[in-house]
Amino acid sequence: MRKRKKATRSGRFSYGITCYFFYVQVSRFYYICYDGIEVSSMIIRERCTCPLEIAHDIIKGKWKTMIIYQLKNGNTSLAQLERDIDQITQKMLLQHLRELISCGIVDKIKTEGYPLHVEYYLTERGRKLLEAVLIMQEIGIEYMVERGQTELLDRKGISYKL
Repeated sequence: MRKRKKATRSGRFSYGITCYFFYVQVSRFYYICYDGIEVSSMIIRERCTCPLEIAHDIIKGKWKTMIIYQLKNGNTSLAQLERDIDQITQKMLLQHLRELISCGIVDKIKTEGYPLHVEYYLTERGRKLLEAVLIMQEIGIEYMVERGQTELLDRKGISYKL
Protein backbone atom coordinates (compact mmCIF):
# COMPACT_ATOMS: atom_id res chain seq x y z
CA MET A 1 0.00 0.00 0.00
CA ARG A 2 1.42 3.38 -1.02
CA LYS A 3 1.71 6.36 1.24
CA ARG A 4 -0.63 9.28 0.66
CA LYS A 5 1.05 11.99 -1.37
CA LYS A 6 1.02 15.42 0.26
CA ALA A 7 0.66 18.73 -1.53
CA THR A 8 3.07 21.51 -0.66
CA ARG A 9 2.05 25.12 -0.05
CA SER A 10 2.74 25.91 -3.71
CA GLY A 11 0.05 23.44 -4.77
CA ARG A 12 2.49 20.87 -6.17
CA PHE A 13 2.96 17.28 -5.17
CA SER A 14 6.40 16.26 -4.09
CA TYR A 15 7.18 14.84 -7.53
CA GLY A 16 6.40 18.16 -9.24
CA ILE A 17 2.97 17.71 -10.82
CA THR A 18 0.70 20.72 -10.42
CA CYS A 19 -2.54 20.03 -8.63
CA TYR A 20 -5.55 22.21 -8.02
CA PHE A 21 -5.39 22.51 -4.27
CA PHE A 22 -7.22 25.38 -2.61
CA TYR A 23 -6.87 26.38 1.02
CA VAL A 24 -10.54 26.86 1.94
CA GLN A 25 -12.59 25.27 4.64
CA VAL A 26 -14.72 22.62 2.98
CA SER A 27 -16.77 19.55 3.77
CA ARG A 28 -15.83 16.42 1.83
CA PHE A 29 -18.76 14.08 1.24
CA TYR A 30 -16.78 10.90 0.63
CA TYR A 31 -13.44 9.58 -0.48
CA ILE A 32 -12.55 7.06 -3.12
CA CYS A 33 -9.59 4.89 -2.21
CA TYR A 34 -7.72 3.79 -5.30
CA ASP A 35 -4.44 1.96 -4.93
CA GLY A 36 -3.95 3.30 -1.42
CA ILE A 37 -4.37 6.98 -2.39
CA GLU A 38 -7.34 8.92 -1.05
CA VAL A 39 -9.01 11.11 -3.61
CA SER A 40 -11.76 13.54 -2.74
CA SER A 41 -14.55 13.42 -5.29
CA MET A 42 -16.94 16.13 -4.15
CA ILE A 43 -16.40 19.23 -2.10
CA ILE A 44 -19.18 21.31 -0.54
CA ARG A 45 -18.31 24.64 1.06
CA GLU A 46 -18.89 24.98 4.79
CA ARG A 47 -18.69 28.76 4.70
CA CYS A 48 -20.70 30.53 2.06
CA THR A 49 -22.28 33.89 1.43
CA CYS A 50 -25.42 32.56 -0.26
CA PRO A 51 -27.42 29.29 -0.35
CA LEU A 52 -27.01 29.32 -4.13
CA GLU A 53 -23.33 28.51 -3.63
CA ILE A 54 -24.32 25.25 -1.94
CA ALA A 55 -26.84 24.43 -4.69
CA HIS A 56 -24.16 25.16 -7.29
CA ASP A 57 -21.69 22.87 -5.52
CA ILE A 58 -24.28 20.09 -5.58
CA ILE A 59 -25.15 20.30 -9.30
CA LYS A 60 -21.88 21.51 -10.77
CA GLY A 61 -20.42 19.20 -13.33
CA LYS A 62 -21.03 18.48 -16.97
CA TRP A 63 -23.44 15.58 -16.49
CA LYS A 64 -25.44 16.06 -13.29
CA THR A 65 -28.30 18.10 -14.74
CA MET A 66 -28.62 15.60 -17.62
CA ILE A 67 -28.71 12.70 -15.16
CA ILE A 68 -31.44 14.43 -13.15
CA TYR A 69 -33.39 15.09 -16.36
CA GLN A 70 -33.11 11.45 -17.49
CA LEU A 71 -34.46 10.27 -14.12
CA LYS A 72 -37.63 12.35 -14.52
CA ASN A 73 -39.74 9.37 -15.65
CA GLY A 74 -38.98 7.19 -12.63
CA ASN A 75 -36.68 4.28 -11.90
CA THR A 76 -33.91 3.85 -14.47
CA SER A 77 -31.10 1.33 -14.70
CA LEU A 78 -27.46 2.28 -15.08
CA ALA A 79 -27.34 0.80 -18.58
CA GLN A 80 -30.38 2.82 -19.65
CA LEU A 81 -28.86 6.05 -18.28
CA GLU A 82 -25.66 5.28 -20.16
CA ARG A 83 -27.62 4.80 -23.41
CA ASP A 84 -29.75 7.93 -22.92
CA ILE A 85 -26.88 10.34 -22.19
CA ASP A 86 -24.69 10.73 -25.26
CA GLN A 87 -20.92 10.65 -24.77
CA ILE A 88 -20.92 9.94 -21.01
CA THR A 89 -18.52 7.28 -19.82
CA GLN A 90 -19.57 4.69 -17.26
CA LYS A 91 -16.89 6.00 -14.88
CA MET A 92 -18.27 9.56 -15.00
CA LEU A 93 -21.85 8.35 -14.74
CA LEU A 94 -21.07 6.30 -11.62
CA GLN A 95 -19.07 9.15 -10.05
CA HIS A 96 -21.85 11.68 -10.57
CA LEU A 97 -24.51 9.23 -9.36
CA ARG A 98 -22.50 8.65 -6.15
CA GLU A 99 -22.22 12.41 -5.60
CA LEU A 100 -25.96 12.92 -6.20
CA ILE A 101 -26.74 10.06 -3.80
CA SER A 102 -24.49 11.58 -1.13
CA CYS A 103 -26.41 14.88 -1.43
CA GLY A 104 -29.82 13.21 -1.23
CA ILE A 105 -30.82 14.06 -4.82
CA VAL A 106 -30.84 10.48 -6.14
CA ASP A 107 -31.23 7.11 -4.46
CA LYS A 108 -30.96 3.55 -5.70
CA ILE A 109 -32.81 0.27 -5.36
CA LYS A 110 -30.85 -2.99 -5.40
CA THR A 111 -32.79 -6.14 -6.21
CA GLU A 112 -31.68 -9.51 -4.90
CA GLY A 113 -30.64 -12.33 -7.15
CA TYR A 114 -28.34 -12.88 -10.05
CA PRO A 115 -27.58 -10.83 -12.02
CA LEU A 116 -27.71 -7.94 -9.58
CA HIS A 117 -30.06 -5.23 -10.83
CA VAL A 118 -29.78 -1.61 -9.62
CA GLU A 119 -32.21 1.17 -10.45
CA TYR A 120 -31.80 4.85 -9.68
CA TYR A 121 -34.59 7.32 -8.91
CA LEU A 122 -35.06 10.93 -7.80
CA THR A 123 -35.76 11.60 -4.13
CA GLU A 124 -38.13 14.36 -3.00
CA ARG A 125 -35.23 16.83 -3.07
CA GLY A 126 -34.32 15.53 -6.52
CA ARG A 127 -37.85 16.16 -7.81
CA LYS A 128 -37.61 19.76 -6.55
CA LEU A 129 -34.31 20.11 -8.38
CA LEU A 130 -35.88 18.58 -11.50
CA GLU A 131 -38.27 21.55 -11.65
CA ALA A 132 -35.27 23.88 -11.84
CA VAL A 133 -33.63 21.68 -14.49
CA LEU A 134 -36.79 21.81 -16.61
CA ILE A 135 -36.78 25.61 -16.38
CA MET A 136 -33.11 25.63 -17.43
CA GLN A 137 -34.02 23.42 -20.39
CA GLU A 138 -36.75 25.87 -21.45
CA ILE A 139 -34.23 28.71 -21.33
CA GLY A 140 -31.82 26.65 -23.44
CA ILE A 141 -34.54 25.90 -26.00
CA GLU A 142 -35.47 29.60 -26.23
CA TYR A 143 -31.82 30.52 -26.70
CA MET A 144 -31.35 27.94 -29.47
CA VAL A 145 -34.52 29.04 -31.28
CA GLU A 146 -33.47 32.72 -31.11
CA ARG A 147 -30.20 31.82 -32.83
CA GLY A 148 -31.72 29.48 -35.39
CA GLN A 149 -30.09 26.37 -33.91
CA THR A 150 -33.16 24.18 -34.19
CA GLU A 151 -31.57 21.22 -36.02
CA LEU A 152 -30.59 19.51 -32.76
CA LEU A 153 -34.04 20.14 -31.29
CA ASP A 154 -35.67 18.59 -34.37
CA ARG A 155 -33.31 15.60 -34.32
CA LYS A 156 -34.06 14.89 -30.65
CA GLY A 157 -37.81 15.49 -31.06
CA ILE A 158 -37.92 18.43 -28.66
CA SER A 159 -40.91 20.67 -29.34
CA TYR A 160 -40.44 24.44 -29.56
CA LYS A 161 -42.32 27.51 -30.74
CA LEU A 162 -40.99 29.89 -33.34
